[in-house]
Amino acid sequence: MKKLSVRGILAVALAPFLICAAAHAEGPPIKVGEINSYTGPAAVFTVSYRKGFEMAVDEVNAAGGVLGRPLQVFFRDDTFSPAEGVRQAKELIDNEKVDVLAGTFFSPVALAVANVVTQSKMFFLAAEPLTDKLTWQQGSRYVFRIRNPTYELVNMIAGKAAELPCKRWAILSSPDDASRDTVENFKNFLNKLKPGVDWAGTEIVPIGQVNPGSVMDGLEQMKPECVFNTLFGANLFAVVREGNTRGFWQDVKVVSTLAGEPEYLDPLKGDTPVGWWVTGYAWSDDNRPDHKRFRDAFEARYNDYPRMGALIAYTTVKALAAGIAKAGSTDTEKLIAAFKGLQFDSPVGRLTIRDDHQSTLGSWIGELALKDGKGVLVNWKYLDGADYLPPVAEALTWRPAGSND
Repeated sequence: MKKLSVRGILAVALAPFLICAAAHAEGPPIKVGEINSYTGPAAVFTVSYRKGFEMAVDEVNAAGGVLGRPLQVFFRDDTFSPAEGVRQAKELIDNEKVDVLAGTFFSPVALAVANVVTQSKMFFLAAEPLTDKLTWQQGSRYVFRIRNPTYELVNMIAGKAAELPCKRWAILSSPDDASRDTVENFKNFLNKLKPGVDWAGTEIVPIGQVNPGSVMDGLEQMKPECVFNTLFGANLFAVVREGNTRGFWQDVKVVSTLAGEPEYLDPLKGDTPVGWWVTGYAWSDDNRPDHKRFRDAFEARYNDYPRMGALIAYTTVKALAAGIAKAGSTDTEKLIAAFKGLQFDSPVGRLTIRDDHQSTLGSWIGELALKDGKGVLVNWKYLDGADYLPPVAEALTWRPAGSND
């Protein structure tokens, strides 16, 4: 029997995936090219993401598909690499002849794919990337997004940061686009909310190259009263555990984006840093009807609970289905027109895609705590994204000329 290479194994695992459609979805399939970081530093997030995507596609197809046509999904792994994301996007467009593209996690990959779809005039619904540039400063008429931009997440958490009794702040961050956007937004918001902040310095940690001892040495030398963190994944786990060993987190207040999501709390387990104020996902306690239906269906299907990735993926598919139905077609120009102002149902209620191509998906903010040896989000509240995004008229002025046509 011939042995498969690692690339061959990945190709089999991520082969075109067609969810069985109901008998009355008899038209030709709507081909969706889905690109994401199924291997590499984001894999902790994308495992649950793919489950949420598949569940939503299954639901759409079981209800008759869209325009009487089933959704057919071609999953591709970008390996956390912009170059690979570009290669996969071109392959999906040129060889698989997909109708639309969706997905991506890592902001540099999303921006690279956005360039491809702009050149190819292909509709792209980005799912997870956070950089503000994707829908604003480098926005394209062909690119829309579901997940919260950093501006929104920081706007949500900055109010809590301003309440903390400290003046001297240090920053923990990475050198990628989303992290730079996050830090810039945080400084701008906090400077306005609490003039006179003393910025002690920034500790930059390359993704996947963390030396936790060196990072903590740098933080300790800054002598901060508060820390703002944007680290995620393995970098976050290593730095948190090193700080726990030193007792560092007991002496400072911390505000962080993303750290309250189960993708990051689950691996930390008992090492969860109690008392951090974070954006996250209160999956177990949010019992609003739409969310409870989503959670119950996910648990019944997978015998597991949804993570943030699953919710983002499920919402992405629901938006795609609603947009294609509204357009009455998979024609790119009709999709662009349909998605502006599109309203659709999601696990967190009815959402809108604004004219700046950004959805109004919100987020949960709360405080980290330990329960039964696991990290959980307490004292949380869900904030509507529409209340924390910039005014549409202002955001439209940030976009490149021609991208609003």
